Amino acid sequence: MRCSEKEAWWHHQRICSARDAFTTLPEFRARLYKLQADVNALLTTLEQLEDKGFQVEEVI
Repeated sequence: MRCSEKEAWWHHQRICSARDAFTTLPEFRARLYKLQADVNALLTTLEQLEDKGFQVEEVI
């Protein structure tokens, strides 16, 4: 399935943005580890709230 010129431009911009966001593999890894740490901290906070009696709903 072919995409329109507008869609092709949009995809091109997304690819360029992703490429420019991570100039090196070590930088990408560092950002990934930071994101993983942030997610783990959030999960810990949610577990603590549940332990205190708050209802935490899972939304996907």
